[in-house]
Amino acid sequence: MTDCQSHSYTLADALLAPTGAETFLADAYARRAMHFAAPDPARFTDYAEVAEIEALMRAPGFFDTLTVALRIIGQDAPAFASRPADVYENLSKGGAVQFVGIERVLPDTHPLASAFQALGALIGAKPQKIAVFLSPPGQAIPVHKDPFEVFTLQIAGRKTWHLFDFHAPMTADEAIDPGQPPRESVTLEPGDMLYVPKGQAHRVDSGEGLAISASLVFAPPSWEKLADYLAETIGDDRDFWQALPPDGIAGDFEAMRGKLKAALDALDPTAFAARIAAERAASLQGLPANHLETALAVDIFDADTLIRLRPGPAPLVSSDGERAFLVSAYDDPISGPIDALAAFRFIAEATSPFRIVDICSVLSPSSKVAIARKLARRGVVQIVSGRDG
Repeated sequence: MTDCQSHSYTLADALLAPTGAETFLADAYARRAMHFAAPDPARFTDYAEVAEIEALMRAPGFFDTLTVALRIIGQDAPAFASRPADVYENLSKGGAVQFVGIERVLPDTHPLASAFQALGALIGAKPQKIAVFLSPPGQAIPVHKDPFEVFTLQIAGRKTWHLFDFHAPMTADEAIDPGQPPRESVTLEPGDMLYVPKGQAHRVDSGEGLAISASLVFAPPSWEKLADYLAETIGDDRDFWQALPPDGIAGDFEAMRGKLKAALDALDPTAFAARIAAERAASLQGLPANHLETALAVDIFDADTLIRLRPGPAPLVSSDGERAFLVSAYDDPISGPIDALAAFRFIAEATSPFRIVDICSVLSPSSKVAIARKLARRGVVQIVSGRDG
């Protein structure tokens, strides 16, 4: 175990106190929700302070870097903030505010970023986002379920989570009418944490006073990963292939299915889990120390600004003939016009810092700057210095 992995495990163990990481993995992970009562009510105080959020909101480019959703009482669909005044107005009317993707503006030394990395490394899951919630009294999130693993940290105030004992279609944020009372209700006090597994239906109610919480969201390994692992495991197994019916699927299908089932039964779950953890390790690197500088400096980017690809797994680039796509390990796919395809490829393959104007593409300098700004806001590239030289 590396020093970094050891630190992550130690931090995860502290976050999961008093239960501890080993008990959590053995008894709850991917099986059931688990409540971690606060050993210290103030342990999350510096994870998302109101003054810090206000300072971030005043920084240039903040509202372009992440999504700030406004939950308005009496309306099902959220609105979106583009300035601090929108946030204050919604809170004054009793509406909640969600800062989704706030990890994009946090340095890797921030407590939330450290917790995000540690918990992701522990469960071997891909980090999706951090969402910070400001919830006035009386706010309620309707019954729904999410296709992610979620750890919710209660920073201030109180929230009650109602957990339902039923399964519904796996559609993200789909409203559900359970037709039955919750299986259990858990009130989170300051310093508490709640783990909610993928697919667990729940409803959330806010208590008295302003409630502040942060949800750390992870994507669990998919069935496709298991299929890939099986294919690689049997790929060089001569005995397996020689034992299959000579006519393939057109021959004895049941015999082939039996061999595949036997191969699946023989897979080592520990080795598979280790493989997933190793694949995720690179994508669980903390945000670059200067990520906040990059995200908030994009408005002064020009053609001579020196940038570089963020360390870690290289992005994947593709197109559908009409649009170009860049997929990184840290965020949702980024799209652009087909003319951006060459620029995306240049950036994804870059092994050293480069000036924006030197991006190999037929695009104009201003278009290159626009692409660089978008990728910087999404954490794909980071600033090296304001000017070359």
